[in-house]
Amino acid sequence: MKNRTLAFISILFISSIFLSSCTNDSDNDTTKNDTPTTEVATSEQYEQIKSANREIHKVIERFFNTESGIFGISKLERSIVDCPTFATENDGTNMTITIDYGDGCQTPDGNETSGRIIMIFNIEPNGDKHDTTDISYTVENIVYDNITINGNARRSFVYNAETGNATYDATSSFKFEWEDGMTGTSESNRVKEIFREETQGLPGQDPFGYGFDFYSLTTGNSSTQFSNDDTYSSEITTPLRYESICGYIVSGIQSTIENREIITLDFGDGRCDNIATETDSDGNETTIELWQ
Repeated sequence: MKNRTLAFISILFISSIFLSSCTNDSDNDTTKNDTPTTEVATSEQYEQIKSANREIHKVIERFFNTESGIFGISKLERSIVDCPTFATENDGTNMTITIDYGDGCQTPDGNETSGRIIMIFNIEPNGDKHDTTDISYTVENIVYDNITINGNARRSFVYNAETGNATYDATSSFKFEWEDGMTGTSESNRVKEIFREETQGLPGQDPFGYGFDFYSLTTGNSSTQFSNDDTYSSEITTPLRYESICGYIVSGIQSTIENREIITLDFGDGRCDNIATETDSDGNETTIELWQ
């Protein structure tokens, strides 16, 4: 039950970093065109940014879920957490959690990570649950996949204890720096609504025997500017729907602009088919297998 409940909020960290800027065309010495070229040169860095953000959000929600007590999930056992380590402070109004990777440790996906994340959220003096919780966190010199990350983020979290539904309203601003001097500054806004559905006793709808299922709807936009003037900007034009019983997004449309080229990702009609269709500016379609 604990693992299922933890998954209830730790879902759908599809990348919410979509990059934005402009690049110059200097094909001749007398004319300067400030319109960005279509082709980008930072596809690899873009994928690294998405991976780093998924890891940061996953860690933030893991510690918030366990330490806030909102979902009734057991607290993390310090003895079995080798890396990152964490420390908590409770002043009766706010709880501060310091997540420390030290000089470096290996994350579950095999990347060496160092630095720390400081998270602060409001609590009731008597320990009661809040309907609304404001969460802020600061990323300090996190080094992930040889990228140094610094920045801040805020979330407004609303939880309805009667229905089990919840909403995250999040904004973030992070700077990424590579060893070769390349940098990227990203800003994102995202709203994720999570809905619990009772499934106890429904044939085929409760395979794990927990008595409930859930889905989420995510909307938002994001942009990041690279120091070489490459840009990616993205908007979720149709809410992305994640189904817990599938383990991935099953519907919704996300549109991304890479410099001037528009790429659309369509996640389908709601079936658990584990695929999405990517369409480029020329109308070429590519089938992509989703993660679980």
